[in-house]
Amino acid sequence: MKNRTSPEKKIPPQDLELIKTVEGYLTEDGYRFHSLAEDCIEMYLQGKNLTMRMLIYAHNRHLVVRVPAFIRNVELRGTEFLLELMNLMNEYFDIRFELSADGQSLSGASNHVVEDSKLGKMQFTQVLMVVAYMVDENYPRLLKILYGQAGVPTNVPTDVDVDSSEKERVGNSPDEDSSESDEASEDPTPTADETFKKPKIN
Repeated sequence: MKNRTSPEKKIPPQDLELIKTVEGYLTEDGYRFHSLAEDCIEMYLQGKNLTMRMLIYAHNRHLVVRVPAFIRNVELRGTEFLLELMNLMNEYFDIRFELSADGQSLSGASNHVVEDSKLGKMQFTQVLMVVAYMVDENYPRLLKILYGQAGVPTNVPTDVDVDSSEKERVGNSPDEDSSESDEASEDPTPTADETFKKPKIN
């Protein structure tokens, strides 16, 4: 019986070109980043309220900017919490919040359609900052809904590790090489402008 192997993922040339463009913009602005794959970039951004692990990858002529599992290991399917997520997404069309299949982790993301395989620097910067701002700004409010006025329990994780359910949900693009991810996470935490007008990495 022959062993069955899944075919190697073939990355479209336009997606490779898109990521190279993004790498150029990040380098110009002094960001530190790490390549997880040919079509995926990982970086860390320090906001006012939490440290965000950010994944930037290309998929079918879309640029995806994602902060995976910034809230996790807690039941997130309460009515008030879900209504708040819906209100945020109705108010801000450029951002979406996604629950993992088990309802235990929350990610924030934005998909930007790239026309003619070209992405301007202003477009990229806007997508990046929308995701960073929305996650960082709403993080305390979402925790308050989950835990009430008593505050957040001390065992609530606020770092940037991704749980197994999130890795399965994201799929092949960002999170497959855990050894590279662990190596990148050993770098000192970068800092950012408090207002996110220009969240530049030192």
